[in-house]
Amino acid sequence: MTLFVQSPIKQIEDGIPDDWFVIVTTDRDLYAKWFYEAIVKLGWHPLMRINHRGYYQASNHQTLMSLSTLIIEVGQTWSGQVRCFKTNSVDCTLGAEMG
Repeated sequence: MTLFVQSPIKQIEDGIPDDWFVIVTTDRDLYAKWFYEAIVKLGWHPLMRINHRGYYQASNHQTLMSLSTLIIEVGQTWSGQVRCFKTNSVDCTLGAEMG
């Protein structure tokens, strides 16, 4: 997977002007810490859809919480700075919504 994804990123990177604001979107199950870090290293902004089976730690808490407990009612939304995932954690902005 690494070679498959990195090669197109490298090809695209050379053609994007430095002053562009680039958002890279991915669907569930495409998350990988190395991919997230590669996007950030380029100065781009990852917008990665994840499933509810992971864990997060809010910046003002000491414990990990299940993502499935973050939103419990249709129409709720939440966003904040977190450390996401129990292993291969990343510090990021997490946005959640139940539509």
